[in-house]
Amino acid sequence: MGFSDRIDRLSSKAVLAISLLCAAACVGLVMLYITMNNGQAAQGGVSASAAASAQPAPEPEPLPDPAVVKAEELLSAMSTEQKIAQLLLVRADKMPQEEVIGYLSENGAGGLVLFADNFKGKDQQQVIEMMQCFQDAAGGDLLMCVDEEGGTVVRVSSNEKLRANRFKSPQDVFASGGMDAIRSDTHEKCVFLKSFGINVNFAPVADVVTSPSGFLYKRAFGRDAAQTAEYVSAVVGVMEENNMGSSIKHFPGYGNASGDTHDGLVRSDVTAESLYSSDLVPFRAGIAAGADSVMITHTIINAIDPNNPASLSPAAVSLLREELGFDGVVITDGLDMGAIEKFCGTQDPCVMALSAGADMMCTPTDCRASYNALLAAVNDGTISAERLDESVLRILIWKVRLGLYDI
Repeated sequence: MGFSDRIDRLSSKAVLAISLLCAAACVGLVMLYITMNNGQAAQGGVSASAAASAQPAPEPEPLPDPAVVKAEELLSAMSTEQKIAQLLLVRADKMPQEEVIGYLSENGAGGLVLFADNFKGKDQQQVIEMMQCFQDAAGGDLLMCVDEEGGTVVRVSSNEKLRANRFKSPQDVFASGGMDAIRSDTHEKCVFLKSFGINVNFAPVADVVTSPSGFLYKRAFGRDAAQTAEYVSAVVGVMEENNMGSSIKHFPGYGNASGDTHDGLVRSDVTAESLYSSDLVPFRAGIAAGADSVMITHTIINAIDPNNPASLSPAAVSLLREELGFDGVVITDGLDMGAIEKFCGTQDPCVMALSAGADMMCTPTDCRASYNALLAAVNDGTISAERLDESVLRILIWKVRLGLYDI
């Protein structure tokens, strides 16, 4: 074989070797590409999985409130007449005891409001028996209400047979020991009242009254909005702990007004700015602390509604519901007071109050007439069945939570 032949053979082998090397390199590159893509895909899959696992698990549906469930059950079984009865807080000291029992047996009621004359001269056992007679007549679900604020308004401890000394005013209690003394005094009141079968105390007074000339000064805490708010929050908290029904009053605030709504109309010129920065502050605090009910004043607040007492004003109730977020029971102040009698004339205030958004009508002058007026208003469509049910449901929820119905 010549030299040139060898060169040709070597060249052929080299070309073949180079071709094989190139093919191997291509295969390697393809495998590398596939491997890298698979790795990225796998990595992407892990990332997606990790991202999915990082998402918070959906929260379970909240369990229904047993008190609401029970109240809805009670409401569904009630006649219109029974629902109307739930709206009324009947005054117990303007009729003989036998007449009160007769009314309750015939009509029922949302509750009774008891005054000093109901307790006068009675000892503890006599009071307990009286309260049981009232409850038995109504079926055992009455809110038994008093004003035991301390100081000038003490319906029960004014009877020395029931307590050696009257409860002191909030101002005097605070002066003796600060907020700790307020809490201790509130606890003692709750235990005292519950021992007679009383389950609602129309307290605390949440009005910001700083002027000694203000009509409510002696009943109020007597300090600025922030301090009054602290007081209201403390009292409501202790009442909640003791399962004593509370009612912060007199929404949206009586302020330093000197007039008395027991005698006639009182008009407040408080500005909207002052209302929000001062008067409403303790009510916000009381609601946040868990107040069961809010009592609305008969004062006309020009900044809210210059045409109606707050107790009969849709605007005032809307302020309480929508802006302050209160979903509990709204109670009017006493509808037998002079301010309402002069404002309403021959119109029934209970129908006006329910139409405005209140839930419970406190101490109408003639409870039978008001019962009939409310029933007629529902039957003729002046008040819708849905509006009636809204209020009655709130009342029943409160009663269930106070233990007046078994869950």
